[in-house]
Amino acid sequence: PPRPLLLRSHKRAERGLARPQPPLMARATSAALALLIFLLCRHAHADAGTTLSQGQSLAGNEKLLSANGAFSLSFFSPRGGDGSRVYLGVMFARAAEPTVPWVANRDAPVRAMAPSYSATVTDSGDLRVLEGERVVWRTNTTSSAGNFTLTIQDTGNLVLAGGSGAQAVQLWQSFDHPADTFLPGMNITLARRGGAVVRQTLFRSWRSPDDPAPGNFTLGQDPLGSAQLFIWRRGQDGKDVTHWRSGQWAKGSFVGIPYRPLNLYGFQLSGDPSQSNGLFYTFQRFNSSQYRFVLQPNGTETCYQLVDATGAWEVVWSQPTMPCQAYNTCGPNAECSAADHCTCLRGFEPKSEEEYSNGVWTQGCVRSSQLTCSERNVSMSGSDAFAVLSGVKLPDLAAWESAVISADACRQWCLANCTCNAYSYSGGTGCLTWAHELVDVYQFPSGQFPNGQGFDLHIKVPASLLDSGSKRRTRIIVSVVIVLAVVLAACGFLLWKCRRRIRGADLKISAICRQISSST
Repeated sequence: PPRPLLLRSHKRAERGLARPQPPLMARATSAALALLIFLLCRHAHADAGTTLSQGQSLAGNEKLLSANGAFSLSFFSPRGGDGSRVYLGVMFARAAEPTVPWVANRDAPVRAMAPSYSATVTDSGDLRVLEGERVVWRTNTTSSAGNFTLTIQDTGNLVLAGGSGAQAVQLWQSFDHPADTFLPGMNITLARRGGAVVRQTLFRSWRSPDDPAPGNFTLGQDPLGSAQLFIWRRGQDGKDVTHWRSGQWAKGSFVGIPYRPLNLYGFQLSGDPSQSNGLFYTFQRFNSSQYRFVLQPNGTETCYQLVDATGAWEVVWSQPTMPCQAYNTCGPNAECSAADHCTCLRGFEPKSEEEYSNGVWTQGCVRSSQLTCSERNVSMSGSDAFAVLSGVKLPDLAAWESAVISADACRQWCLANCTCNAYSYSGGTGCLTWAHELVDVYQFPSGQFPNGQGFDLHIKVPASLLDSGSKRRTRIIVSVVIVLAVVLAACGFLLWKCRRRIRGADLKISAICRQISSST
């Protein structure tokens, strides 16, 4: 019987007797079983491949690596942060320091001391981050397609897909759910229906450099559809206030970012906010260098380039870095200079002289004299004129006059409309007009624009304001000419008098000399 046999074998082992060797077939079967178990274990976990398949899991010490080796997906703890908190994130694989452009569980870190944590693709097509058996984050996707996979692409985009071949379907991608970083291949989209925003791509800063939880700053397109990029700051009351804006798009760069044109870095504007795809900015990789635009925890938007030789990040540009670059520092109808000094625009004066002199500029400026057009509410093209302010970040709240195709036509349009307070025309922006107060005007330092090109703002003012200045200059010139003429005339008269006296003296001397000669 089996049991006594087992007991006898146990006793033989206790006495130190040699255990009988299994036959060759049994050993081969055991080796095959061990190999099968090993392969099954390898199948159940990712091993630095590009794809996590249905039923697989990514453990805490494992990663996915894009085919080009540029990006990886793994668990991490922020450098200098709370080491007990662990997140699943996409990372730049070639950067010298950990650089994380996307985080899955920003609000729900797993515990580093937990018995286990992992990421897995379920049989229903859901990507989940697990702490043991507890779900801490998920994509909330379901499908009957089957054959689900999570792939990290060469762009750093995570794509969750199902099915295969012609039946393959994309269920979710991380580029549609950004964190704080804009990467090549991503879009910044705004779609509107009936004047309301129905779809908008938003980026949220980290709470701090070592905490990836959503912070106080958000970046996205202007909800009004102007195609400007805005950064909003969350106030203590929970409401967002404008912190910075890019300025209008000018066929290659933003009016408020006077650096090398962004289209040279693969940055483009396409679409229509009223169409299904919306109005969107694309950022396509244009060479082998790696770039990223990051919304910092302090509200600064910074463009970085990876230096291949060292793996370090080099700053290309950053805004806002000074008060003048922040939104509407000087209040309405005023300009901010590079020295962070506020000045009322031509034809305007401080609303509160006392506050303005004390450096409190929030109330801004008001017109020192009303426009002729606005007083009479009729078009008086000869009674108003334009003061030119060159090389500026154009004001917010502009209207684009699409039917106006020349600078002179833009000027005439503004003169003929009493509601128009200013205009600007360039080949990149077309005809822009302002019917509101002129807010967020920044006077750029000279030489900041490529090839010396800037944008001019033409501010409507009473013609008498410009005429009076012209008349004053004329009076000054005439006065100077008259003074010079009088001085020259006086000098000529004195010279003539001197010469006459000298001639008279010469005649007297000659007469005396003759008398002396005759007497001798």
